[in-house]
Amino acid sequence: MAVNPSDCRNYLQRLAARDRFLSTVDQQPQLDALMRDLSAAIDEALAQGHTDLAAIDESLDNELLEVAGNLASSRELLTRAFEQVRSASPLQSEDLVQLSRTIEARILWLYDRVRVRQERSLNQVRPQNRSWNKILQHVAEAIDHALRNQPEELTLIRDRQQQQEPGGRSIWQIEAPPLIQTACTGSSRLTTRLTFARLRYRLGRRYQILQPVVQDAFTRHRPAMLQPDQKPLEGDYVQRHEQVSHDFSDMWRGLRFNLETAAEDCHRLAAQAAGDTVDSGQLQQQLTETGKLVTEVLERTEQQLAPLADPLKELSHQLLERLENECREMLDLIPKDLQRVLSRGERLTHKRRRLLRTWRRNYTQFRKDLQPLMARLDLMWQFLVQGIMGLRPGGDKIAKSESMLRSIADLPTPEAILQRAGELPPVCRRMFTSGALKNREFMIGKNKDLDTLRELFKRWQEGLLCSIAVTGPDGSGKTSLVNCFQSELGTQWPVLRFSIDSRLTNEPQLLEACRQWLELAEPPADLDAVEAYLNNLPRGVIIVENLHNLLLRTVGGLDVARAFLRLVLASRHRQLWVVTVRKYPWHRMRYLLTMDRYFTHQVHTLFNSQSEIRDALLLRVHTSSYPVTFLNGQEEAISQKPATGKDEQTSRQDRFFADLFAATRGNMQAALYYWLMNLEYDEQQQTLLVSPMGKIDYGPLRSLDRAQLYALAEVIAHGGLSISEHATIFGGSSLQSRMLLDHLAQLNLLQYPHEQNPTAAYQLNPLFFAPITSLLESRNIIQ
Repeated sequence: MAVNPSDCRNYLQRLAARDRFLSTVDQQPQLDALMRDLSAAIDEALAQGHTDLAAIDESLDNELLEVAGNLASSRELLTRAFEQVRSASPLQSEDLVQLSRTIEARILWLYDRVRVRQERSLNQVRPQNRSWNKILQHVAEAIDHALRNQPEELTLIRDRQQQQEPGGRSIWQIEAPPLIQTACTGSSRLTTRLTFARLRYRLGRRYQILQPVVQDAFTRHRPAMLQPDQKPLEGDYVQRHEQVSHDFSDMWRGLRFNLETAAEDCHRLAAQAAGDTVDSGQLQQQLTETGKLVTEVLERTEQQLAPLADPLKELSHQLLERLENECREMLDLIPKDLQRVLSRGERLTHKRRRLLRTWRRNYTQFRKDLQPLMARLDLMWQFLVQGIMGLRPGGDKIAKSESMLRSIADLPTPEAILQRAGELPPVCRRMFTSGALKNREFMIGKNKDLDTLRELFKRWQEGLLCSIAVTGPDGSGKTSLVNCFQSELGTQWPVLRFSIDSRLTNEPQLLEACRQWLELAEPPADLDAVEAYLNNLPRGVIIVENLHNLLLRTVGGLDVARAFLRLVLASRHRQLWVVTVRKYPWHRMRYLLTMDRYFTHQVHTLFNSQSEIRDALLLRVHTSSYPVTFLNGQEEAISQKPATGKDEQTSRQDRFFADLFAATRGNMQAALYYWLMNLEYDEQQQTLLVSPMGKIDYGPLRSLDRAQLYALAEVIAHGGLSISEHATIFGGSSLQSRMLLDHLAQLNLLQYPHEQNPTAAYQLNPLFFAPITSLLESRNIIQ
């Protein structure tokens, strides 16, 4: 007997209603509505973000455009001022002085008003004021609002055979017609029940009910920029903003340096124009060159002003585009993720990848932190190898010495290097040949030494005993440090400053020098008169440079030094004495004269790391506003712009400065000479090109004989030696001393004196400061 179809249908419907698998309703429409609402909210937040960024960029461009207009007006004003002064023939000293004052007034105006405006415009886009927080907050609120009214879990039905699309229906609603038709063909309810169970089993194999946690899926695919542990404003944007700020600072520093130099040139030309013998043509030419430099610097600064902020604006839009892409990726991935459940293996893989990224980031930072230590260990190893090689017995040195030393003599002399620097642009030439620093704008690696001088000055102000010796090799920054210290004193304290430029060998010479230093009408009668004069001066600072010129290692050669130290000892309760002296003469004076009795504190100057040398040179390069490219070798043509990436340039730069520090041992003067020796200017590309230094072979220096080594040692220990002084020290004739010193000068190890007379001193070539002192120290000739 057949089953009643109506009763069978009702019976099966009751079974399906009690079956959770068949009665569960698919929530895919609710998920689709959620994604539509979320996409619309994110689009609205991103559109508002684009609008805010465009408004900020427009404001920044307007501010920079106004600053550029101020620079243009300054250029026109100074150009007219130079033309007005040049129109007078001959040049008038008063006009040149007024021109110098005009330049100085323009410097103050640019710094007090124009630079302040530029800094204010840059502050609008600093990370703290940027609208990024607002944009990120809007996107995060859109996501949170979309999830606020959603159930904790969604029920999604997936057809493994992909024949049916649930579309918000239950499995029973999808499969009821064919199931009822098949199950109700039986002869009894038992048959119907068994058929229903068999078909229910098939449906269980075909369909899968997923109940994913919505919040977990959104957390997994939330944009990285919205993750709590991600701080984009402390990453790329902050670094780019700092770089742009540094570029602006370098630009203003270079502008001020060149304008101050132009003002000093005008003062110097005014003094020449007021003299008795005046070369009008030469003065006109020098003034024209100065005016051309001022115009070029202002015009170049004006051209570079606007593009400086472009990287920051570009990164802002890149970050917004990145956020938009991450949001789009989230909208694509969430529906797919909700259609499946992550297995245990997939979760472990996800965690492993995150740990791997963290490990790579930490490893990269560790290698970066380890680089300075490895560079120092490499330098120590080189010095050790040089010392061992210096102790190793050689072959026939007499036969090979001259041929080996000729390779040293082939290197360019400092004079040739400076002459070659004339091919560089005027701005770069001034940056690298300007001598000692006058203020702390270019000061690198000396902040701790300057802080020490401040603390000692405060100690002296409190009435405590204090006198300072600033020591270091020639070119280590002693004069620059003292200049910065004096500039900070200003006019609050009287400063008496003089330099001992030539050797003083007896008391009358010292008294005559005191007359010049103290600007007296006649030389003092004796040291007692000088002592009384110093004690009658108001409390102040006395700066003495080149104290090593009081030392001469001969019989009676220390008397002048003792007389000077007597003046220091007698007046240091009222005057703060600050003297500069080279390193090795100081060591000898400490041994022979116990200098610690007279100078209570010593400040030792030297660039102690490769990074300090690099930062000091690159600061001048950035201030000149010319781009710099480090070449790989001679195979790269100078006229071609090397197509290298940022990482490759960084690698070449690190290699160059590692070789530079190994060749100079932190001597800034030697570093500047080596830098100029490897620097060229590509006029077509307007780019500075730096050739690699490579490893310079100083091995031939080991072939120097005993007389040559001891002569070099005395030149270093005295800070320079004349022919007569060398003859007196070694007890030889002037002819022998002249031949020996001239031979060392021809080998490029010494520099010829500027004046050809027996009292003019030979100086050590700065290029060979590091290898020669290393060789002499390894043989215990100097300490």
